[in-house]
Amino acid sequence: MKSDSRFELSSAWWKANRPKTLPDPGLGKELTEWDILAANQARLGGAQQLHLLQQRRVVLSRIKTVMDKIIKSCKPVLHDSTKRVLTDGLDLVEKENKNVARQYSDLEKMLTTLAKTANTNKRVLEPMVDKTKKFFADTKALAQACRDTDPEPGADDREMMRIKRELSERHKLLQYAEIELDEALKSRVELNRVWEKIGPEKIEIGDIISIRRTVKEWESILDELSELRSQAPKLAALLVDSWKVFLARVNSR
Repeated sequence: MKSDSRFELSSAWWKANRPKTLPDPGLGKELTEWDILAANQARLGGAQQLHLLQQRRVVLSRIKTVMDKIIKSCKPVLHDSTKRVLTDGLDLVEKENKNVARQYSDLEKMLTTLAKTANTNKRVLEPMVDKTKKFFADTKALAQACRDTDPEPGADDREMMRIKRELSERHKLLQYAEIELDEALKSRVELNRVWEKIGPEKIEIGDIISIRRTVKEWESILDELSELRSQAPKLAALLVDSWKVFLARVNSR
């Protein structure tokens, strides 16, 4: 190996600089694996990198082990430059190991944030489904009761005003419900950002699997709320029609 060589974490470098007078106990193979993982690391994003970072740490450990073996097998004088280059290279391996460990730590922090975001949204939005379903069911019942009301001949205006007031108040509450649903559905933007970070692919790592499950539950809740939101205008129209039916019945007396 040339005395001015500098070790590189690259199979191409090892192929070009490997000393022919020393056996290779597997450094070329490990560096090739490192190259593949590095290429995949650049291609994938977000939480999908977690598994690759784990693999890179394992490969770096194996690279160090193989380099130690080669250094120990170096013969005085004949392999002095090789021993120096590989010994200096161990510092590069250690530096890269710290860099990968830092990336892994940052990614774990991101996963913690994603888990908190998903759990918070799920916890806040989940009760809205049953609450909204009940409110809509009560609204339908009120509209039907109005349509079924058969006022006695000569019923005073107070009865009519009571029914009108109930329908009017329900209509206002329905408008508030629409606003509340619209606000809740805005979290789909945040949901999409979370999906972009963790990706839909199945990765056999507990944290990601758990987060993906929670995000899917969050998404399912949003789908239900979206469907309920689409029913709101129909309920508003139902309230108006029910009043018209009731008023027509009164006027026919």
